[in-house]
Amino acid sequence: MMQFIKSLCSAFIFLSPLLINAQSTFIPMGMKDYGLIERLEIKTKHPDLFFSHIKPYNRKLYTKQVEFLDMQNGLLEQI
Repeated sequence: MMQFIKSLCSAFIFLSPLLINAQSTFIPMGMKDYGLIERLEIKTKHPDLFFSHIKPYNRKLYTKQVEFLDMQNGLLEQI
């Protein structure tokens, strides 16, 4: 009986990462963020932002680019 409980606990610990849903590093398809990102690319005409053909968008990469634009003399405030 003790061996069965140990096996069951081991199986649960091994399989638990498969059961957990975590936030993805990508922006989910169909979100309104896509429209905002594409509009930002068009309005800023910044060459570093022109990679919208790669979908789904990487959340970390776009956050980095928007922070960069924000630091450049208030570029986002002009939009």
